[in-house]
Amino acid sequence: MLHLSYMLNRFARQASTKPALIDQHGVTWTREQLVARINRVGNALKGLGLIPGDRVGLLHEDSRQYLEVDYGVMAGGYVRVPLDPRLSKEQMVSQLRDAGARAIIVSSRHTEMAVEVKRELDHCLILSTGGKAGEVLDYEEVLSLASPSMPERLNPDALASLNYTGGTTGQPKAVMLTHANLYHIISNALLGRPVAAGDVFLNVRPLWPIAAINVLFHLLGGALIVLGGRFEAETFGRLVGMHRANATSLVPTQLVRLLDGGIAPTELASLHTIDIGAGAVQPDVFRSFLELYGPKLGVLYGLTEASWTCYLSPKEFVVNNERSDRLIRSAGREMMGYRVTIQDEDGQVLPPHTTGEIVIQGANVMQGYWNRPDLTRPVLYNGEFHTGDLGQLDDEGYLYVVGRKKEVIRSGGSSILPQEVEHVLMNHPAIREAAVVGVPDREWGECVKAFIVLRPGRRVTYQEIADHCRQRLASFMKPKIIEVVESLPKSHYGKVLKHLLVAENASVKGDILL
Repeated sequence: MLHLSYMLNRFARQASTKPALIDQHGVTWTREQLVARINRVGNALKGLGLIPGDRVGLLHEDSRQYLEVDYGVMAGGYVRVPLDPRLSKEQMVSQLRDAGARAIIVSSRHTEMAVEVKRELDHCLILSTGGKAGEVLDYEEVLSLASPSMPERLNPDALASLNYTGGTTGQPKAVMLTHANLYHIISNALLGRPVAAGDVFLNVRPLWPIAAINVLFHLLGGALIVLGGRFEAETFGRLVGMHRANATSLVPTQLVRLLDGGIAPTELASLHTIDIGAGAVQPDVFRSFLELYGPKLGVLYGLTEASWTCYLSPKEFVVNNERSDRLIRSAGREMMGYRVTIQDEDGQVLPPHTTGEIVIQGANVMQGYWNRPDLTRPVLYNGEFHTGDLGQLDDEGYLYVVGRKKEVIRSGGSSILPQEVEHVLMNHPAIREAAVVGVPDREWGECVKAFIVLRPGRRVTYQEIADHCRQRLASFMKPKIIEVVESLPKSHYGKVLKHLLVAENASVKGDILL
C-alpha cells in the first residue's frame, strides 16, 4: 500500500515531460509541472503551521487549481474536505465545524462566502486563488515560498479524505477514507477498467465529488486529462473531436441531454467508454443510446462509502441482443478484490434471484463515519459494509439494484436525504406533515416529490412553499413536485409508509414548482 504522495511523484518521474493535463484555459501541463505544484500545496500548508491530519476545506470551481489543491492536501498528509459549491452558508459552517477544519482554500468567486463562514469557526485560515484581501492569504504567494519537492514520508494508513454525505439537518455525516483505501480503489479500478498510456479523458462533471477517484485513476493510469468545463450537449461533441477523447464520465442527466441534443454519431466516434455513475439510467434512455451510438456505455456501482465496487463494461453490450437488453438493468459484476453478497435481515447470504440487502467486503470500504460511531456500528461490522441498497445477483454474478432501504434520492448525480427536505418543509407554519420521495425522471434519473399535509384551517400557495425552500435548501435539494394530501399512510408504530406513497403516486401528479 502506498501513500498518494509517493504514487504521484512516481507517476511524474516515469515520464516527466509527458503531458498530463489540459486545463480550463487550454494550457497543457506536464507531469513534472503538475506534480511540482501539488507538492508545493502540501509543503505550503506545513509552512503555515498545519500538522499532518489537519482538515482542509476546498471550495473552488472546476480547474487545474482544484486538482492541485485536492491532491496536494492529501499528498502533504492533510485531510481533504471537498465542499459542494451549491451548499448554503449554514450547511458549509455545519460541515467545516464538524470536521474541525484548520484551513479553507477557495477561488475568488467563493472568497466572500469563506470569510462569512470563517467568522463562525475557530482558528481557520483562508487561502484564495483570487489573491490577498484582508485576512485572506494569497494562494500563489504562499505556494511560491514552498518547496516543489515530495513531502516527507507519510503513513498509508493515515486519513486522506472526509466526504460529507449529508447537509444541515442534525449532525453532518462524513465518510472517512485513508490513503490505503484510495490505493486499493485506484489499483482495482485500473485492473477492471484499464487505462492505456495514450488515452484522453474528457471531464465535464463537477470535480468536487469525483476528483479523488475518477479523475485521479485516469491520471495515474497514464491518460491525458482534459478539463472540458460545464457540460453542454451542444459543445460536447466538438470537445470530443478536438481532443480525440476516448473516455469520459457522465451522470444520467447529462446522458439524456446528450441524446436530446441531436449529436451525430460521427462526433463521438473516438469515444470508446462513457462511464455512467451517480444514479440509474432509465432503460429507454439506455436503449436509445445503444441504438444511436453503439456500445460505449459503462455502468458503475458504488457508494461514497465503497467506491467502484461493480462495473459493467461497454464490451458486454451488443445492440438488439436479448442479453444486452437484460444487462442494461444491471450494475455490473464485482471488481477484483471485492466481494458483493445479498443478505437477509439476519445476515444470511441469499441465493441468486432473491432480493435482499447489498453487502460489500473489500479494501474500498470506508473506515467509518467521522466522529459518528453510532452511525458506523449499524452498517460496518464483521468486515462488511451493509449498504442499505436492495438488490439481486443473477447466476452469472451480475448485480441488479431494485430499491433502497435507505431513502436517499439520487438526482442528476447528487444525493439528497429526504429527511433534510422534510425538516425544512415542516418548519413552514402551514405544514403539519411532510414526506419526501424520489420519483422517476427522464432527465434527472429521479426528482424530489413532496407530499404535504396542511395544518387545520391553514392555507398556503405553492409559490410560498417554493420561496420557503429556496431560502433554506441548496437548489438541487428543492422539491420539483409538491402534492397536498389529506393524510400520510402510516404503520401502527406511526411511521410513514413511503413505499405506499411511491406505489400509489409514482407519476408526477401534483404541482410542478421548480
